Amino acid sequence: MNLDKIQLRKDFAITENAIVIGMIAHYRIEKYHELVLKAFSKIQNNFNIHLVLLGNKDNNEETLIIYKDLVKNVKELGLSNSVTILSGIPVEKE
Repeated sequence: MNLDKIQLRKDFAITENAIVIGMIAHYRIEKYHELVLKAFSKIQNNFNIHLVLLGNKDNNEETLIIYKDLVKNVKELGLSNSVTILSGIPVEKE
């Protein structure tokens, strides 16, 4: 499958020269999304990077809570321009 990387960057508001770090995993406690976000927040000022988290928030109530907490924490950390949190998008799209 050929994807237009330039268009994908536009679709997800990722700057042209940013290094993209991605994690594909259901939003479950044992996947440690919060740890990834915390580590990313410590290094993001030093590099032109963008974090993309892709998982399924609709597996159960726990996954939805984790997803909502991640969205809230991204806003609180001021990372809205450098972190994209996705759900319900086919992996092939990424």
